[in-house]
Amino acid sequence: MKYLWLLLFLTAACVDTTGGARFSVPVGIAGPADAVAGEPLQFTTGLGFQVRLDKAIVHVGAVYLNRSRPTSGSQAQSCVLPGIYVAEALQGADIDALSPQPQWQTGHAVADHAITGEVWLTGGDVNALDDQTVVLDLAGAATREGQEWPFQAHFHIGKNRTVPPSDPSQPGASPLCKQRIVSPIPVDVPLAPGGRLLVRVDPRAWFANVDFSSLPPPAKGTMNQLADDGSEPVSANLYAALRATIGVWSFAWQPAGS
Repeated sequence: MKYLWLLLFLTAACVDTTGGARFSVPVGIAGPADAVAGEPLQFTTGLGFQVRLDKAIVHVGAVYLNRSRPTSGSQAQSCVLPGIYVAEALQGADIDALSPQPQWQTGHAVADHAITGEVWLTGGDVNALDDQTVVLDLAGAATREGQEWPFQAHFHIGKNRTVPPSDPSQPGASPLCKQRIVSPIPVDVPLAPGGRLLVRVDPRAWFANVDFSSLPPPAKGTMNQLADDGSEPVSANLYAALRATIGVWSFAWQPAGS
């Protein structure tokens, strides 16, 4: 599936009416710019929890940029944005979301202006019926008012994330690819030869609505293992935030010489 979209991207670029040239582009993916590589990320959430992240690895299967913004309801029938994809990077990678240092790979782009982006959280075929790739690997601790909740999480997006159809006559209305694609992410990216694309993920935003007090205090020396199916509020809210289109993922263009 991933390489099918590469073919479609290149086809669209060939018929691009803007006359934009195709070119290779360095694409880097990293954690927040103010993180310190090799050190925990510490912050306070809006719910008053002091969180220390010791580990935060995100598996990104691909990123895309599109020059179109979908109209309301346009994604009801498809996991892929309508319009023309103008940039892509297809090499899957495990990203250290606690490091500001980008992991670079070579992508492809067309000289154009992108206004929406996508992040694919998949280990391969975005339409696979199951995928055991761990897309989020977390470890840390949260404290509030003297109580501590050590936690860890290993999330994947496979059969465990299947959404039953609300209408039995439309069994394919909620395909797994909708769970695996974070879209549409608002961006403002002017693509031009010689520049590079930087994608950042901010793990602090994952915890905005996470209420650790709903977890039982773990036994001494143990950690809360967050459910990998959204069956508890903490894991459900964390998973939803991982896939949020606002505040988590950002795309920035760095022109040549910057």
